[in-house]
Amino acid sequence: MSQIWKQVAEQDEPALVFEDDCTIRHDILPRLATLLPSLGVDWDMLVLGYNTDSILDVEMAPALAMPGLEQEPSMKAMMVFRPQRPGDRSDAVFQRSTSQVAAFRLNACFGPGGYVLSPLGARRMYPYWLPMDNRMVTIEALGNRSLMSMGADMMGNSIYRYVKAYACVAPLVIPRNDAVNSTTQSHIASAARTWG
Repeated sequence: MSQIWKQVAEQDEPALVFEDDCTIRHDILPRLATLLPSLGVDWDMLVLGYNTDSILDVEMAPALAMPGLEQEPSMKAMMVFRPQRPGDRSDAVFQRSTSQVAAFRLNACFGPGGYVLSPLGARRMYPYWLPMDNRMVTIEALGNRSLMSMGADMMGNSIYRYVKAYACVAPLVIPRNDAVNSTTQSHIASAARTWG
């Protein structure tokens, strides 16, 4: 991940990044051709899909600050999904989907299966994402639970709401999130790493 982010920042070209176990909608290219220009020129990351066994927290209507008035709270959507663990049949249905897709400001998600990273985003987010550490992150959509960062997933959740990160709703990518066959998750509890 670190190398990809450095290349994006240096070459000044956005990158399309996928996990190795994700299913991609057949209409992803025309959807991206519409979505990316809608973000304007000042955006950091567009998360294309996320694990369906956890939550997605997005801003449906961002808070507006009015001079002389107390800031109104934002309107959020905090979602859960079914099926929680996609299989061959649900993947096939998902790939053929043509449902509408919109980009919403991202507060929290787990397991981004794919994302588009802008050069500005690579430069702006890199110092806060890497090197990884064990910061505590409070996830409102999980009942305000505070979790320790133990990898890229939680590092992302520590900064999404502070940068210009967006998520696709409906998703364009769904990861299988199969821990048994994962090449990115440790299966041995003693192998958990403490950063810092």
